[in-house]
Amino acid sequence: MTTANTAYTTVIGVNPALSSEISYFATLFDEMRVDGFTLDFTHLVVPGNAAAPNWSSLGGLAYVPTGSGALSGVANAWIHTQHCRLNLLKGIGLDQGISVNSNMYDAKFQRWRVTIPKGPHTSTSGTYAGEWVSTSDSTDNFGWIKPYFEAGGANTQFSFQYVLTFHMSMRSRS
Repeated sequence: MTTANTAYTTVIGVNPALSSEISYFATLFDEMRVDGFTLDFTHLVVPGNAAAPNWSSLGGLAYVPTGSGALSGVANAWIHTQHCRLNLLKGIGLDQGISVNSNMYDAKFQRWRVTIPKGPHTSTSGTYAGEWVSTSDSTDNFGWIKPYFEAGGANTQFSFQYVLTFHMSMRSRS
């Protein structure tokens, strides 16, 4: 959840080694490569009691194979080759019968699919987008998902929930 009237910019690492399921595959395979991912996500808008949210709030998600820094604006998300544009309150406002005095505006789940270009794209140590890496190394990243959701107005907060599903290739060296 963001602080009131603050943009949401928390970067998500594309790192399957942080998943509990990868330990099973690491016993069977030596190397892995992330070929892409699916991000199923939703967001919750919680306006302050005295203020309605900014109805024109925009957002964006970008997949960036190098560089873990947060985005500084919506346009920075939209300039990337693989991005998703969002109107944070589209379809969840008064047209769905939600009162302006409601305390929450909940969006439906949305799906964003990304194909990771074959590498190498390495410009930062530990970044291996499109490359084969050891299944035993938990520090390897395959890029970053960078959201930028504009501030929603006085006292308004955003919460972002997601499920990240990796599309992977595995192989043994022997």
